[in-house]
Amino acid sequence: METYTQLNHKSYKKLKSIAEIAKNEIIDSLSTTLEENNMLNKVDFIESRIKDYNSLINKMKYKEYELTSMSMLKNINDFIGIRFVCKNINNVYSLVKCINEVGKLKIINEKDYIKNPKKTGYQSYHIIIQYDFNIKNNIIPFKVELQIRTYQMELWANWAHDLFYKKRAYVM
Repeated sequence: METYTQLNHKSYKKLKSIAEIAKNEIIDSLSTTLEENNMLNKVDFIESRIKDYNSLINKMKYKEYELTSMSMLKNINDFIGIRFVCKNINNVYSLVKCINEVGKLKIINEKDYIKNPKKTGYQSYHIIIQYDFNIKNNIIPFKVELQIRTYQMELWANWAHDLFYKKRAYVM
């Protein structure tokens, strides 16, 4: 990957296809760890996504980041998103502890929005990790946002996201 590839539809599609493979590796690794620790049964479901092109470009413009692939990899913490929805709050914190023990994951940041909810009432536990994906002896450092929450928090988050977050006007 070139150092300063302009982030356009073509370069995004290439990054997205690589990110899909990385995302699946991360989910497999986390699922294996959870299963080995008898934690997988505490998860109701796992969702994942790659940030779509328009959302990515809008966010980068809003944050005034350079529109290059290198800038995206450096600055965007949620290009890959993985969400674990658990049965209760105790399971959320057990999962967080288990995830913190996965050696392959480089934890960059953690935010506990359960103990410190946002003004909107949003609650969730966020962990930003860096996953160094090796493709043809090139390392692509994807940042991944892990969200861990209960089903009730998931319902509130979806409602609050539609009401508050998506209504925010991005600077174009």
